[in-house]
Amino acid sequence: MDVRALQTALNAHGANPSLTVDGDFGPLTTAAVKAFQASHGLTVDGLVGPQTMAALGLSGQTTTPGVLRAAVVQKLPSIFGQWEGSALPYMYTDSKGYVTTGTGNLIDSVAAAQALPWQHAADGSLASPDEVASAWQTVKDAWPGVQSTASASLTDLRLSPTAIHNLVMSTVQSMYTVLRQEFPGFDNYPADAQLAILSVSWAWGPGFPSVWDKVANGAGTAFKKALSGPRPDFVKAADIMKTASKHEESINPGIIPRNTANAAMLSNAQNVLVQGLDFDTLFYPNLVPKAAGWGVLGFGLAFLAYRLLKAKGVLG
Repeated sequence: MDVRALQTALNAHGANPSLTVDGDFGPLTTAAVKAFQASHGLTVDGLVGPQTMAALGLSGQTTTPGVLRAAVVQKLPSIFGQWEGSALPYMYTDSKGYVTTGTGNLIDSVAAAQALPWQHAADGSLASPDEVASAWQTVKDAWPGVQSTASASLTDLRLSPTAIHNLVMSTVQSMYTVLRQEFPGFDNYPADAQLAILSVSWAWGPGFPSVWDKVANGAGTAFKKALSGPRPDFVKAADIMKTASKHEESINPGIIPRNTANAAMLSNAQNVLVQGLDFDTLFYPNLVPKAAGWGVLGFGLAFLAYRLLKAKGVLG
């Protein structure tokens, strides 16, 4: 998606405050999208799907985004909260000393922290930029002696539930924009696969294939190759992910539960594809068992059925 074109269109429709056309899908752009959606009777989720693009007059662009499945958007905060903290309203440091908030949302610069609407817990008044900077530095300097949830007592600044939700959705949107470029078939992946790849991005950043290439001898390129073409191999991708994450797991055991879940999601996606199940359904945390008696011929027939249904527009 051309974020600059989006920002220009939002400004033309009266975005308040007017957006800086810089291509950064940050909190202000997300807020402008939500305000536009609310004023046009659209689903207010901050995600720029086909209906929002059409209402903005951008539906004719060749860069019109496809489908981030609704179940992924709906369930991502609670699932990721298991590993990142469930919508923590204060600044805290993670195991590596990065300042974070919300559901594992990195704000490891004063500027990133100042972009958020921090409030004083006592009276709900907005904090000044200097107060935010001071609080951020206090949290940063306390690491490693004080980190994670113990950081709650370091400052009185808090984010409202709405602000946290907006931050999470803004992160989802910005990652989605990158992932659609990294993985051209991303829009057509089953929901479990979309969530797994977003989860990997939450831990490594949406440009993780390049990082994996450096730390695991081309694992990122191999991961992308496994998911390219008309028949992605989600099981192979899961194996590559495990290899790429071995070193990180040895120094950061906290990532192991997330990686285990990601592998389960990718396995689910493979079984959804093979068995022709609903791509819009997020099956995780339940597991999709392999269908008995499905060999190479069965897989081929199922995949053929999938392609026919997709061609007729039955599937996304």
